[in-house]
Amino acid sequence: MKSKSEIVACTFCLLLAFVGLIMLGWALSTPAESADITRSAIQRTTNEVKDSRDGIPVTLTFYYNEDDIITLAKLLYRECGAVKSVTEQACVAWTVCNWADEDGGDYVGMISKSAKTPNRFAYISKTPVTDHLYRLASDVLFRWNLEKNGYSVVGRVLPREYLYFGGDGKHNYFRRNFRNDRNFWDYSLESPYDGDDW
Repeated sequence: MKSKSEIVACTFCLLLAFVGLIMLGWALSTPAESADITRSAIQRTTNEVKDSRDGIPVTLTFYYNEDDIITLAKLLYRECGAVKSVTEQACVAWTVCNWADEDGGDYVGMISKSAKTPNRFAYISKTPVTDHLYRLASDVLFRWNLEKNGYSVVGRVLPREYLYFGGDGKHNYFRRNFRNDRNFWDYSLESPYDGDDW
């Protein structure tokens, strides 16, 4: 006959195993829902991050690097440096991300390649990098990277099908087709750039 302490120990082990199975199931099913991962909850290593939320590590693959951030910040300076709305500036960055996806961008450097494609954007290598545009480029690429890792709600401000835009010096107007498209994006997605932090 087993003692009381042995019964308690066995019960505790079974309970612990049950909780472990529940946690494992949650961890395996998590990334697709939404991306409430924030930069403050992420610790980045070479090519992966660990989400410290709830203490459960989530590994992310990175599809961009520092050169991509700098290239995108330079492009933003040329394409929308005078635009006052941070959301509109972010839409320009998302246009580059949309092209990277369209071009089959599943590797580091695809953002730079898309940004530097001749006759696509106003990228010039000898362009200053401002703190604001560097921060914005970094933020958009982080959100795009979350999408590529299976997250669905990341703070995207321009749908995937918008690949073109034109501007008047104050605003940019985003469209799906290169020619004969008067159906401009209406900024109907919720923007993470409306707060005072930007």
